[in-house]
Amino acid sequence: MKNLINHLLKTRLEISEQRKSELAEIAKSIAERIINEAISLIFVCTHNSRRSVFAEVWASVFIEHFNLPLQAYSGGTEVTAVHQNTLDCLASLGFDLTYDSSATNPIIDIRVSENKSLTTFSKVYNDEFNAQSHFFALMMCQHAAENCPFIPNALGRINLPYKDPKAFDFTPQKQQKYQETALLIGSEFAYLFEQIKKELT
Repeated sequence: MKNLINHLLKTRLEISEQRKSELAEIAKSIAERIINEAISLIFVCTHNSRRSVFAEVWASVFIEHFNLPLQAYSGGTEVTAVHQNTLDCLASLGFDLTYDSSATNPIIDIRVSENKSLTTFSKVYNDEFNAQSHFFALMMCQHAAENCPFIPNALGRINLPYKDPKAFDFTPQKQQKYQETALLIGSEFAYLFEQIKKELT
């Protein structure tokens, strides 16, 4: 995992200046609300099955790496299940996953560092498992952004969409495209959370 983190910290240097500027603004908005207590980030995508889970995992990795007073969650506008391709991708990247594959909507334990793991499953963004206050909602897909224009109790609502690897589910490029999406989010989150750390120091 350390090698993967170091790889993403290097690839963050390849992010365009425009994208860096956008991510830096998001980092500033988040850091400004961290005063005396930790806040949470809820990554929202329609089905909470692919991009929002990648985001929750990488956020947890870099929250731990940079020792930030943040907590990551994910949710959707409807409940489905974390897609098997998402789980296979995370496993191929070296994450240790534990879950009941026979469950309709499995609860997944994902180790994000030697000392920390997260628990996730497909749920609506305001599920009682997620933070109910003191959180930012980050919209990971355009559909969720358009169909969920207001998030009650959110400190802010931020659009941060990524292309859906779902389009490649039944193609030979499936594994490649899921990994590309996961690593793109990981690289940009390496930069995003590094900027939050800088804003706080």
